[in-house]
Amino acid sequence: MLTANYKIFDAVLIAGSPVSIAIGANNSFNATVQAKFTDAAAAGTLKLQASNDPINPTNWSDITGASVAVVAGALVITPSVINHLCYQFIRAVFTRTAGAGTITAYLQTTGG
Repeated sequence: MLTANYKIFDAVLIAGSPVSIAIGANNSFNATVQAKFTDAAAAGTLKLQASNDPINPTNWSDITGASVAVVAGALVITPSVINHLCYQFIRAVFTRTAGAGTITAYLQTTGG
């Protein structure tokens, strides 16, 4: 089984509710995102989205069950999308509701 780990946010300001780059999800079975924040007051939602656009994804949908609430800048990890990762592309979105500072996050995938 192959695994991949992508740094999708590298000290990105959370003020603009950042969106990660699109990651090709072909041959991936599972995915999860872990994020850390520099501001102890950071709050919002971290979620995974998917697109089945064949090239240059522009249409995105939330992946059901793949989001987590961020409270008080805590280190968070999304629930793993297990054996349901049948998408062309995936990405992470952080929607800020409070706080400032930056986010650093990694996307972990496994596949065959």
